[in-house]
Amino acid sequence: MPDEGHDSSAEWCGFTVELDWWGSVIEHEWRDADGNIHYVANAAGAWVTATNPATETSVTLPYSGTLLYWQTPDDSVWTQTATGWWLWTADPATFLEEPGLFYSAGRIFWSGWEPPTYKQSGRLIDLCPILAS
Repeated sequence: MPDEGHDSSAEWCGFTVELDWWGSVIEHEWRDADGNIHYVANAAGAWVTATNPATETSVTLPYSGTLLYWQTPDDSVWTQTATGWWLWTADPATFLEEPGLFYSAGRIFWSGWEPPTYKQSGRLIDLCPILAS
């Protein structure tokens, strides 16, 4: 992610939401000797502002933490852990299948084993009702 001005806009909440990001996120992806994919993202001191341009309602939040992802070469097994403060453009509790804008503070863990697992500690905040006002 660029250090400044990483902007995006979409209808995550059923209405347009604009996102303005600043700060740094360092990402690294590699494959080990067995072909497993590893991905690490570290956000330190990053921020995001979400704005509903129709009402000019906005919220500014820290975006800081570590995201770890691991996957087998055939994608049959995977895990992902997000620790810290993260913004999601879909509902983490639905494995990112349902649209929305969510902010997590704490830890979220997913696994793609059968059956799939979702565990969350801390807070998960739906930002759409906040931005709708």
